[in-house]
Amino acid sequence: MNLTFIDTETTGIQEQDVIIQLGFINEIDSKIVHEVNSFFNNGTVKISLISKATHGIMENDIKDFPIFSPQVPEYKLLEQIKDDTIFVGHNVQFDIWMLTKVWLQINKFIDTLQITKHLLQDQEEEFENTYRLDVLKFYFMEKWITFPNLKAHDAMSDVLVMKQIFKYFFSLIKEKFSLSSDSEIITKMIELTNSPILLKKINFGKYKWTTFAEIAKNDRNYLEWLGKNSDDENVRFTCGRYLRG
Repeated sequence: MNLTFIDTETTGIQEQDVIIQLGFINEIDSKIVHEVNSFFNNGTVKISLISKATHGIMENDIKDFPIFSPQVPEYKLLEQIKDDTIFVGHNVQFDIWMLTKVWLQINKFIDTLQITKHLLQDQEEEFENTYRLDVLKFYFMEKWITFPNLKAHDAMSDVLVMKQIFKYFFSLIKEKFSLSSDSEIITKMIELTNSPILLKKINFGKYKWTTFAEIAKNDRNYLEWLGKNSDDENVRFTCGRYLRG
């Protein structure tokens, strides 16, 4: 089983933004083969204030590092392993999108955020409308899962926390779906990653914490509007199902 747990910190979330920290751990059969934690220069792209407040990286902190590009060793290592490994991340599509900007194509991945939404939907109100990694950490600490005492929103710290959460979900999926082999569990995790979720309740707006079934019964016009305009695939999928009856 070849897995690469990955996270990035960036200058922001827009098209022009770039990677300024990359952390990943590549494991084969649970043994670490490669471990990388590197910082990169932001070049001409300013780090947004929101990003600075999130990860704490300032332009002056990374001025002496290279820009992340196909020329740096970390990029070459990812290029070397990408076809043989499955990348694992929390909202990993964002990290993949950032890597795609520098022509690094990744096709095999598991998203622990989407899996969280599949498996913990009944606890959504407890999470207060967020499944951020730092929030999940405290949720699982209440279940006596031990995490390293690390800074949140640091790429390598988030990778280490995510690894623990991945292990919990790995065991949970094995039990929930009565699977026997590691390959079956990984296949199910990939399937959940790529499957939209039939949501029970809406978690925003004027109908916050109302079930979609109730909205479909009382305000179909709103559900039709939401299904056409939402950026969330899970919301669009759910609206469509309830509108079809």
